[in-house]
Amino acid sequence: MAGSGSATTGPSTPTEELVAQVWRELLELEDFDLTEDFFELGGHSMIAVQVVYELEQRTGVPLELASFFDLATVPEVAAELDRLRAEQPAGAGSVLIEEGSCERGEPAGFASPAVAGEGRSCERWGA
Repeated sequence: MAGSGSATTGPSTPTEELVAQVWRELLELEDFDLTEDFFELGGHSMIAVQVVYELEQRTGVPLELASFFDLATVPEVAAELDRLRAEQPAGAGSVLIEEGSCERGEPAGFASPAVAGEGRSCERWGA
């Protein structure tokens, strides 16, 4: 079964880690190779909609659903999010950071100035 083995390729960027986390949550996978295709891992169009929504909520970067369908793997989706974020005006993209994530040693997410001002940001991804 796809995604049932241990990962042979781990995340190489914070954005890849974020995308992998969303896929794990929504595809209900414990571990998977990041080079595996979303649809081969059990994804389908309804889950794709949820992934795109969740990624926008966490990054503040809108990813078109049609673009997601053209992107097959975590690294491809992460690279596209990074590209789109780089094109946004300064301060346009912000990410929700789970409270306590820094204390648990989890990677921090993108932070808007408002979130960072509330003391919930460890660092800024991709900055």
